[in-house]
Amino acid sequence: MRRYSIRGLTLVELLVVIAIAAVLAAVAVPSFSRLIERQQLRQAAEALKSDMQLARVEAIKRSANVAVVRNTGADGTWCYGASTGPVNCDCTETVTTEADYCSIFRVTGREYTTTDIDSVSATTSFDFRRGTANTSNTCMRTTNYSLKILVQNTGGVEVCSDVDAPVGGYDACSTNTCAP
Repeated sequence: MRRYSIRGLTLVELLVVIAIAAVLAAVAVPSFSRLIERQQLRQAAEALKSDMQLARVEAIKRSANVAVVRNTGADGTWCYGASTGPVNCDCTETVTTEADYCSIFRVTGREYTTTDIDSVSATTSFDFRRGTANTSNTCMRTTNYSLKILVQNTGGVEVCSDVDAPVGGYDACSTNTCAP
């Protein structure tokens, strides 16, 4: 008579594998949440940088000064927008016929629910003749990280990392770190 051996996993072996997987998941989840937090901050900062560059181009293209207004807020309740004209726009205004509507662009922080924005200077104005601007900066932060968007008087825009809450991939800010 032939004997056949049955191969497979025992219940104990299966429980050991599940326990090891649970330990690995418990270790990985905090680092993933930090990764998501960092990526959300980067996306928000790069979006503001791109929109500042767009405002500069629009000022030159339209032959009119363009003002970028930022409203501070926590957990994605902030907004910013740009317009031309004698009245600075209000990025919370949604009625397009109102005088303070942000006619060039309007961005809310709804997509970036973990980010806060803290503007050191609330309005940046781009001159249409040379594309120059008033020097300004905006601090964006999450619980663990902080980035600063700098607008030079030449109209150039850059992003730097706060030395107290650094984000990899960006140079450290030389001055005026974002205060909590």
